Amino acid sequence: MVTVGRPSRRKDAEQPGIGQVLEYTQIELRVPVSLPDGATTKEFVAGPGVTIRRDPPLGWPAKLVVDGPWGSFDCDWGTNVKGNSSRPVPGPRPFEAISERTAESFLSVLTDPSMYGGSYLFRGLPNSAFDLTPSALRGRLAATNWEQLTSERKMLIDFFDAAHYQGLTIPGWPAVLSHIDRARAGDITNAMWPPVELHEFMAIAQHHGIPTRLLDWSLDPLVAAYFAAMADPSTSAAPTMAVWILGRLLYRQDPILELHVRISNPIVVPYDLNRNAHAQRGVFTLHLPCFDSAAPGSKDAVPSAEPLDTFLSRCSIEDPPNGLRKVTLPRTETANLLRLLDRRRISGSTMFPGYDGAARGAKERSIWLR
Repeated sequence: MVTVGRPSRRKDAEQPGIGQVLEYTQIELRVPVSLPDGATTKEFVAGPGVTIRRDPPLGWPAKLVVDGPWGSFDCDWGTNVKGNSSRPVPGPRPFEAISERTAESFLSVLTDPSMYGGSYLFRGLPNSAFDLTPSALRGRLAATNWEQLTSERKMLIDFFDAAHYQGLTIPGWPAVLSHIDRARAGDITNAMWPPVELHEFMAIAQHHGIPTRLLDWSLDPLVAAYFAAMADPSTSAAPTMAVWILGRLLYRQDPILELHVRISNPIVVPYDLNRNAHAQRGVFTLHLPCFDSAAPGSKDAVPSAEPLDTFLSRCSIEDPPNGLRKVTLPRTETANLLRLLDRRRISGSTMFPGYDGAARGAKERSIWLR
């Protein structure tokens, strides 16, 4: 039996793609219900003449509706439903979406005390339409998985060479050099790229604009809010910004999810050589190519750019889907949000140590002081 959590406040329906939806087979109520024929019961089982359905099929708030020969009645999750049993079947699967209208309410959701303690990861995006796809898998992909990985490796090799010849520090030098040399020769496992010894070096590459299979997250929701407020010419016209919230511990017991995106154990790199990651309390999830197709070991396997949000929505067996949430805010609240974050010492000057960060902070102040 699955215990259903209490739905959060204001939510809108979102449909990330076709995946799994739950078909309800049994419902147990907190108190008996009197039926029109005089019978009372607190448990209903779907079968001939009795159906249990979600209303509405997508979005929140929602109820479970029991239909039978006596008629139908609604069961409110927060009041009536004690538990239910269900099974996943193909269909549209929503993640949880929360729409806020002011910067104050936006931060109120993100700074709920339950959000701290390492149980959640946060990712801010300046355009709420953006999905959770790593930079190396955006845009047009190569025809085969091997060609895709070859392209990614070449970019990392070029970054390694440029950093080395500048005399920059290469973290984990012996192991990184060994894997880079193997990558030059094409001698590296197709399904398990990148090896763990390259994660720290790849994180530095990621933070300097090199596309990788790593996806940036933060352990601090205010940091994610700052990155949602950031805008450039390609995103400034977007009507809303967003912060994705991932309840990583909800997936701890699923080895497939853990292997695929490292949610329960996200990649944490040493902060001593990565000042950006330190300032941003950054961690990473990883899109492994070993799940890209039915034949992951084959060089002819087709690369996949399935976003993390679609993948998790497809694989989730919870309802409501509390493991993945997206909180949105109109871009018209950007200046107000930057002002509130600056009061909490979250700004470009603290997120990007150095002169570039100082310049970012000065420019941001000119926005919210207008």
